[in-house]
Amino acid sequence: MTPIAPAQRKCIFALVRELGWDDDMRHDMFQRWISKPSISATAERPVTSFEAAQIIHQLDLAVKSAHRQRAFQKKRRRRHWPENQATPEQVNAIRALSADVFANQTTKFRAWLRSRFKVDAIDWLSPKSATACILALKQMRSSGWRPNTPSPNSSCPTAST
Repeated sequence: MTPIAPAQRKCIFALVRELGWDDDMRHDMFQRWISKPSISATAERPVTSFEAAQIIHQLDLAVKSAHRQRAFQKKRRRRHWPENQATPEQVNAIRALSADVFANQTTKFRAWLRSRFKVDAIDWLSPKSATACILALKQMRSSGWRPNTPSPNSSCPTAST
């Protein structure tokens, strides 16, 4: 059983540092991987070169996983919604409220949106305007407001034959 080499020790600590682990995390993971909490040479059972290779392999996998995760998050950030546009959550809230308040009469909702916020589509609202739109729709819903719809008993002029 050959003891851990100084180069292996440096490699292990470099990988741990790259992962940003604290001492507790490092000791827990070493315990899990090789059943020893430390790679100290003064421990009662010193780490062998083979165990150090196992640790390096596991740490390398963890680093690669962390790099993939960072790349994914970076890619996700690139698809971030523009700051001058309503967020997808706001757009979804407006759609749900408008369906409730305007009873799925999209032309009347669009006319209201155009007259009140000077835009032709929900996606063109600014975040501030979208918040104002959501609040207005909630107020309309709570007050029981409904768009002008012809009542079923109203008489429609018909062409006489």
